[in-house]
Amino acid sequence: MGQTTYSNFDDFKEAVSGAQAGDEIVLARRRYEAESIPMDSILGTEENPIIIRAEEIGSDTLDDGTYFDLRHCSFITIQGLN
Repeated sequence: MGQTTYSNFDDFKEAVSGAQAGDEIVLARRRYEAESIPMDSILGTEENPIIIRAEEIGSDTLDDGTYFDLRHCSFITIQGLN
């Protein structure tokens, strides 16, 4: 449980794929290119959701066409990623 900021997109994707309840994963401000960010069976809880967010809310972070591919996930909040 805790907050970690990533500026390397591969490290960010690895952190997302292994996220656990209460984690806060922050993507540093810059432009990232990717097709999908797979998330399978990533489970937060009502008391300890998983938060994935931009370092600066509303900053240009992900290229058009980038998306989170969520399958069998719960209690995940994605904030400020454009």
